[in-house]
Amino acid sequence: MNQQAAAVVAMYLRQSHDRLLTQTEYYAHRLGMSKWDLLELISTNPERARALLDQAGKVHDLDPDIFT
Repeated sequence: MNQQAAAVVAMYLRQSHDRLLTQTEYYAHRLGMSKWDLLELISTNPERARALLDQAGKVHDLDPDIFT
């Protein structure tokens, strides 16, 4: 990743921190874990995290999932 791209990602994460953690907390709750445990799982075993999140279902069954 080049320096400019890294700066853009860092800026996005800083500006979206609260929204991202709120969404992480929501999905972690659906999985019966803490948001920190879910973040750890995403970083250490993304395939397992994806499988669990897929099993958790969508937020809206009839409408598009606003978080994807």
